[in-house]
Amino acid sequence: MVSAALLRKSFSAIASGLGVRRFRIAGLLYLVGAILSLFNIGFLIVFIAKIALAIAFISVPRKKVYPDKIPPRKIMSILFKSSKAGMLTHSLSFVRWMIM
Repeated sequence: MVSAALLRKSFSAIASGLGVRRFRIAGLLYLVGAILSLFNIGFLIVFIAKIALAIAFISVPRKKVYPDKIPPRKIMSILFKSSKAGMLTHSLSFVRWMIM
């Protein structure tokens, strides 16, 4: 039951982050199913929760638009330009760490 409560909490966070309410519903069904599994009816509800979770994953939007963020290609170019010199320093420090 503790794991079902944590699943519900994580599915609620996913639902609010992605804007898909079905994750919250699936988490609630998991919790109710875990509680009712003591009466052997909860296993059916957990199965329904798994179906609801599959539907929630299918209904996730393909692409989320972040207009105020830097485009991914720009980020990658910044990382690769700045990390070429730093990568050598990092790998040398790793080798020093391995020797010691």
